[in-house]
Amino acid sequence: MQDYAFRRLREEPLLLALLTYWEGKRGDRDVPDRRDIDPTEMSPALLPHLCLIEICEGDRLKVRLVGTEIVRQHRRDNTGKFADEYLKGEYLAYLTALYLDLRARRLPVLAESRFRHIDTQLETTRLLVPLTMGGADVRLVLMGQVFRYRSGQANTPIAQPLDAGLLEVLNQIPLDRVKRDATRPPPPSSEADAPS
Repeated sequence: MQDYAFRRLREEPLLLALLTYWEGKRGDRDVPDRRDIDPTEMSPALLPHLCLIEICEGDRLKVRLVGTEIVRQHRRDNTGKFADEYLKGEYLAYLTALYLDLRARRLPVLAESRFRHIDTQLETTRLLVPLTMGGADVRLVLMGQVFRYRSGQANTPIAQPLDAGLLEVLNQIPLDRVKRDATRPPPPSSEADAPS
């Protein structure tokens, strides 16, 4: 699964950029702090795909910041809201479990899922990276999210809220610390591929 996860990251340059940035801010620690993160240091192309979520008391998730592409895809801006104020059922349970697992493991997580609606089939890939908030506990999650539509389908937001359709979880993979050097470009596969 690790090889698959890092291959997917290399196929999604925005998410790879987020992981590379987070790794640089982490340094020798297992998790960087929120104050280490400076959006002005990130690629402008990445910012619309970011969301900052706080894990609050009672394991409630509070959205602190939502990028414009995520707002466009969800057709709503949930900044300042708790997830249970606008989500319910299967989707809320999935997201809550995903964030709590990340908090416990203190590792980035690559998650892929598919939403099936009458008019749209949308696949999404998320990279979630943990952050502390002035202490040792993981309290924040910086999430990058990209969206893919079925071939030939218009790349427009879906007509129904994302939580209103059938959710299919494709993968949820914590990223092993040992494998994270895979964020660097792979070496040439043979001498014939090497530049002369």
